[in-house]
Amino acid sequence: MFDLTSIRTKRDNSPEHYLLEDKGLEAAVQMAIWLGKPLLLTGLPGTGKTQLAYKVANVLSSNGIKNGERVCPFIDKPFVFNTKTTSASTDLFYYYDAVRHFQRRYVDDQDRLKISTSVSHEVKVGMEEEPSTLTVKKESSESLMSGTAHSFIKLNALGKAILQAWGKDAILANEKLSDLGNLAEFDDMQNEPRSSVVLIDEIDKAIELVAHGAKFITASDEKKSLTENGIKAGCGAIIAPIESATGCKAYVVGKPNHLMIRNVEREFGINPLETLMIGDSLDTDIDVGEQAQMTTVLVLSGITSREQLKHSAYEPDYVFENVGCIKLGELP
Repeated sequence: MFDLTSIRTKRDNSPEHYLLEDKGLEAAVQMAIWLGKPLLLTGLPGTGKTQLAYKVANVLSSNGIKNGERVCPFIDKPFVFNTKTTSASTDLFYYYDAVRHFQRRYVDDQDRLKISTSVSHEVKVGMEEEPSTLTVKKESSESLMSGTAHSFIKLNALGKAILQAWGKDAILANEKLSDLGNLAEFDDMQNEPRSSVVLIDEIDKAIELVAHGAKFITASDEKKSLTENGIKAGCGAIIAPIESATGCKAYVVGKPNHLMIRNVEREFGINPLETLMIGDSLDTDIDVGEQAQMTTVLVLSGITSREQLKHSAYEPDYVFENVGCIKLGELP
């Protein structure tokens, strides 16, 4: 006997075979396009809200808009942004990797600068240099410390849609926009201008997926996280309603699971007895440090106060007001 599982084909996942038989919904899509406004869809998970965006993109890329408007051709797939409870409005446009930028700007470049200085010194000892050679080396060293944030900015759905409406060639040819060519993944854009469908999807499908047997894994169970804009919900706060609704406990692969530390020890040959664990959270940073038998250092510039420390069962080896107060040379 045939059932839906046994007769599925690869074409099931192709938007060109999706059926859109709701005339009211079809009219709503056409009206949204005509008005140039977003279309908000609500409904239970699994009712096809996400698939509608793929269907619309596929139809528009194949047939275009039939109301007489002149627009550039459509891309056949939507740009997708998955919202989270911690998402900010700017996340719709781009993501800035500040940590990687800091590392490149102040760590990697400093290392390259030391290498450049060392090579320059060796050459100077071996022979008398011409002034022009020294000037070139000075400029080379200064260029190592320069750079912009562009390559550390990754465009998200709305950002991609806006730039794709220009097209890669037009952006590079425009003096005011050409710097955008340094953006991460800029080369993935199409050369010519293209219209696009943007799908802003939600993530509240997690409860249904976990209830039906999906693996429930979290990077951390921290309840709150300190950002430059203040305290935000951590992974622990985000997964709490899912755990409550499903009765399933998430498996934590990060802090305070010490297995993460054990893997790092094996990978890099680190001795935990000669390692510091520095953090601002008692129940994750200090906890995992104690489990791994590391020397633990608590900084009070984050989510833990001195008053909370007094009533805590955790006893870090050292406590400092902030990272700047830590003098590694004075620690045993």
